[in-house]
Amino acid sequence: MTAFQDSPGVVPYPPEVVAEHLAAGTWGTDRIEDLVAAAARVSPDATAVVDATGRTTYAELLERVGRTAADLAADGVREGTTVVLQLPGSVDLVAVVLALFRLGARPVLALPAHRAQEISHVARTGRATHWIVGDLDGPGGAADLTDLTGRVHAALGSTGLRVLHRPAGTVPRSEQPHPVRPDADAGELAFFQLSGGTTGPAKLIPRAHREYAYSFLRSNELCAVDTATVMLVPLPATHNFPLSSPGWFGVLAAGGSVVFPPSSDAATVLAAVTEHRVTHVVAVPPLVQLWLDSPDLATADTSSLRRVLVGGARLSPAVARRVLDDLGPLQQVYGMAEGLVCYTSPDDPVDLLVESQGRPMSALDEVRVVDATGAEVPAGETGELLVRGPYTIRGYYAPGTDDPAAAPVNLGAFAADGSYRTGDLVRRSADGSLRVVGRVKEQVNRGGEKISPAEVEDLLLTHDAVHDVCVVGEPDERLGERSVAYVVPRPGRRGALDRRTLRRHLTGASLAAYKVPDVFRIVDDLPATAVGKVSRRGTRDRAGRSEVLDVVGVGFGPANIALAAALAEQAQDDRRAGRDPLRARFFEAAPEQRWHAGMLLPDASMQIAFAKDLATFRNPRSEFTFLQFLAERDGLADFFNRGSMTPLRVEFAAYLRWAAAKLDDVVRYGSRVELVRPVLEGGVLQHFEVTVADADGVTRVLARDVVLAAGLQPVLPTGVVASDRVWHTAEHLHRVGDVDPGSVRAVAVVGGGQSAAEVLADLHGRFPCARLHSVQSRFGLSPSDSSPFANRIFDAASVDALFDAPVAERDRIDDLHRGTNNAVVNPETLQRLYDLDYTDRWTGPGRFAWHRAARLVDVRGTADGLDVGIREGLTGRTERLAVDLVVCGTGYRPLDPAALLGDDADLLVRDERSRLLATRDYAARWNVPARGRLFLVGSTGHQHGISATLLSNVAVRAGEIAAALRSGAAAVPGPALVAEPSP
Repeated sequence: MTAFQDSPGVVPYPPEVVAEHLAAGTWGTDRIEDLVAAAARVSPDATAVVDATGRTTYAELLERVGRTAADLAADGVREGTTVVLQLPGSVDLVAVVLALFRLGARPVLALPAHRAQEISHVARTGRATHWIVGDLDGPGGAADLTDLTGRVHAALGSTGLRVLHRPAGTVPRSEQPHPVRPDADAGELAFFQLSGGTTGPAKLIPRAHREYAYSFLRSNELCAVDTATVMLVPLPATHNFPLSSPGWFGVLAAGGSVVFPPSSDAATVLAAVTEHRVTHVVAVPPLVQLWLDSPDLATADTSSLRRVLVGGARLSPAVARRVLDDLGPLQQVYGMAEGLVCYTSPDDPVDLLVESQGRPMSALDEVRVVDATGAEVPAGETGELLVRGPYTIRGYYAPGTDDPAAAPVNLGAFAADGSYRTGDLVRRSADGSLRVVGRVKEQVNRGGEKISPAEVEDLLLTHDAVHDVCVVGEPDERLGERSVAYVVPRPGRRGALDRRTLRRHLTGASLAAYKVPDVFRIVDDLPATAVGKVSRRGTRDRAGRSEVLDVVGVGFGPANIALAAALAEQAQDDRRAGRDPLRARFFEAAPEQRWHAGMLLPDASMQIAFAKDLATFRNPRSEFTFLQFLAERDGLADFFNRGSMTPLRVEFAAYLRWAAAKLDDVVRYGSRVELVRPVLEGGVLQHFEVTVADADGVTRVLARDVVLAAGLQPVLPTGVVASDRVWHTAEHLHRVGDVDPGSVRAVAVVGGGQSAAEVLADLHGRFPCARLHSVQSRFGLSPSDSSPFANRIFDAASVDALFDAPVAERDRIDDLHRGTNNAVVNPETLQRLYDLDYTDRWTGPGRFAWHRAARLVDVRGTADGLDVGIREGLTGRTERLAVDLVVCGTGYRPLDPAALLGDDADLLVRDERSRLLATRDYAARWNVPARGRLFLVGSTGHQHGISATLLSNVAVRAGEIAAALRSGAAAVPGPALVAEPSP
């Protein structure tokens, strides 16, 4: 056994302080697992934990703890072992923590969101030998975990950190429990928490059983936690707040019940409150705001709630009053993992309850509020908060140093008397209540998650196009603060930097997702202080808004060109009627109007009639019709003499450029929309703040409504990476021209739709000696259904019928009619390909190889080309092909607004299949009341039908959205007003 006081790397409490707390009984003799065991002896059949696997009684929990300890011992975990623990809230987390305590091992409580940067750092600092990790969030599953493990081992420079994967639902292997250690003592070093990382990566906070137990047992007294308590924990369960304030440690020590919900969304949480008769729930401000704004609150039974504990970040008084009025008794919690915890009391006057962050919970807490010189300030004045007490550490963990208190990690963080410098600026009233008004430390408090700007800045500076960077916090209605990175590019490299590139750089470095800045702003320089240091305040103050608009359009492809045309004609009507036209602006990332530039094959035709243009079906007299385009070019006769109703693709692209040129005054090319941030005021989405980056820097524009029509994004097969020899058909003409025809012996074309077929035909003529492999999932290329009755699926009237249909029937019809457009080829192209193949086989060796019912497995680079794996469905065999090029005609998907909304994307309403839901006029539905609207073009085919992503209905759709924009946005109480048809 190693006592906390004697542990290497730990800053001990002074001996006289230890003696005082032991003599007074402040520090007890029970270890944390002993307190839970004592509760189990009193009520063995009471419910201890509820999670996705069901209910676990106290007796079952103790048995699980013993058997889990035996499992871990078999895996090499011993007394004194440091173990990085990264599990979500569940009965398994509880059992593993208590099992590690039983073994005398010391867990480092990591968060599920942490990735290689954080895990490798804490493993190295804590000298961990084991890493217990659960399932990772996201669709990648085991592949993501394998990648993460590799990154962590690479960062550590060895594979010595043993990985113990505990997927959801893990049960102990061992039949017999591991015995309790006879010499276990409450004075032992128990575990490590992680600091918020104010000046760099997280620091390790050492904790002993006895001082930490005092913290949550005292919290139990102030928060009315007892055997009848049912606490809902929707936050990461290894955070200090849900762990001990009073947290699940406190509840289990009291004999109450802990509920870990599968999600923190409003519907799940409120359903759990109702089902389990929850008495206590913990939340951070952004989370509780989502619950308050949810329509599910109206039907939830929250009468059982005795405490709504809100902490982690400052709660605005307005939201605090809503908690009191609409949810339950509020108790604000303010504190830090290093120690001090403050609570308000439900008995406080309302003004004090909603405006303060509470009073220190212990009479033994020593609190000082000081100015820059260290002198205490009078009550009511602002100063930095310094704290010391029976559960506040005296220093961070600093192994390998003779004097941990003097280690660099502790210099500046702790005063000479051992007080912790919180970095928070507070005002203390005469009754001891604290109001947090700001920070001394350069730290971003994003919805309760503490972010070190230095850590993020250091990673951004590793990008070869970044010259300098400053990360700051800016006020945010939902999060309290959002993180914003101001990035200065290296000379000549501005074009290499945008939000997507920088986000990918940080996620590629395996930085936790919550640390990735919400906003990136590309700037020419950073403001400096008088002594030449970067001024963070100046950086924040520099941001400004340049315009206020009625409408912002994202993208300027056919959908938004059609909308701009409709708005232009609407503006003419407005002026005639004496009304002000809508102020609209469209932003397009490309330097000019482009449409399918990579597939403008010279002989390719459109698959729709000329009249299905930008305007005809909305207004046949419009100046933006295809016929008007032909008339201005004196091309009407030639077009109709051709005898086809379908224009050439190059012809239609020229038409789009012509229409766009007429609207040049409302579009800004070379302007990439980086972020669309909903602005909430009083809990209502009022408008949007749109961040736009161009060659001159970054602009923020306010818009009442936003129309997202950024087009479809090319999709490559899983595991395939684009290169100079591998590309999507969308890039075909941009890439194939750079290839030496004489070097191409074989090409694989993946896909069975129109683009893949056209590329096959193009390659046949372009590379006359090449073998052409067609890899397709069907038995053979299939024709599109262009019959007149089936084509009614594209009619404007069909959108109404489909939108109003029951969901199951609508999905069935969509599946039946996918042959009108998806993964099919028009008959003329099919005939041409067949004729080419037929001719080849008569005049020489056949050049086409048709891989039927097949799929691409992988693509590997070789010394002289590519090695492609093909899984043949009919035989079950995997064939390897030696090719020089791979072209993927594997389709497109709509841009998910989450890519632009960031963390605000969780405000959007989705169905049970995570598909976005919209109103009939294409406006997104929100989980909060909304006046501002986000129109989704191309993302709602599951509601509006196949034509939602196609040109067939572009004119009518533009007219409908223009009319909705003109009507303005009435106050929308919430998503409950818009009901999906029942299945």
